Amino acid sequence: MARHNYVGRVGEEIACEFLEANGYKILERNFRRPYGEIDIVSREMSGQTVFVEVKTVSRESSGRPEDNVHPEKLRKLGNTIQAYMAAHPRVEDWRFDVITVKLDLTSKKASIGHLKDIIIGA
Repeated sequence: MARHNYVGRVGEEIACEFLEANGYKILERNFRRPYGEIDIVSREMSGQTVFVEVKTVSRESSGRPEDNVHPEKLRKLGNTIQAYMAAHPRVEDWRFDVITVKLDLTSKKASIGHLKDIIIGA
């Protein structure tokens, strides 16, 4: 497995553990359509559906993980969220979050950020 795939997979596992520890229920992972993918679909205790994009960087990487959520990525995510909601018509109350994970592969430690209610489109 390529290093970036490994880092991404570890980041998604950490994000799921973080969400569950904070009372979220994981409904689905890696919801795919030809035009995009939602990393995590979860439900908050309030019943709100939360679509989560996970961005992970290793310590060796430079920059902030959230800087990798570009306008084109947001457009694709918006389309994929619409497809999810079409397939799950009971979803009414939802939001889009980004979870950032910074990994130190040497010490096997991670720092996590949770950016809530990101605006996808104008």
